[in-house]
Amino acid sequence: MSAITLNRHKVRKLTTLAPFLSRGNLIVTPVVFFIADQTLMPRLNAKEVDVLFSHPLENFLTGPFSRSYQIPWFSTNVPYRLFEFPSKHSPIVGFTADVLIEVAVLGFGREPDFERKAAGQLPMTEIITIALREAPEFQSDDQAHQVASHDILEDGPRSPLARLRHALQLPSNLHVSETFSSLRKLIGAKL
Repeated sequence: MSAITLNRHKVRKLTTLAPFLSRGNLIVTPVVFFIADQTLMPRLNAKEVDVLFSHPLENFLTGPFSRSYQIPWFSTNVPYRLFEFPSKHSPIVGFTADVLIEVAVLGFGREPDFERKAAGQLPMTEIITIALREAPEFQSDDQAHQVASHDILEDGPRSPLARLRHALQLPSNLHVSETFSSLRKLIGAKL
């Protein structure tokens, strides 16, 4: 588990996203924070973080992106669309681009101007389920069985989405889009 120490008075946890699968078959659950103090510079663990970069979040909805390409994953051979966005240091690609597109969709409350998914692309929850069954990294790993038996991919009573609803004092049955709409209003009121 990767961790960055943050001053709780200068940052606000917004949400925990649904898990993503990285190219190296790591199941990653991103946590999104709002950093009010622009001078805040976290101490980075060099073993875990190569570079810290800044990029306008809205660019992940409007582009331009350098290219997109499709790859087949696992036995299903179902395509998965990857994006590459230009940046100062190096292109923002794959997993990082996917996470930032998702954050932008939630933050701005709209889908990107480009086609986000390949025709026939499975939801990430299904891709993770297939990875747990087929990826060599999980074949002898007891943790894969533990992950598969938990509801980390569901919108259940203890899910990250449920915790966000509770923190915002919203009804527990509120649809995900309405939950993030409420979050956007809260952030706008605080700015």
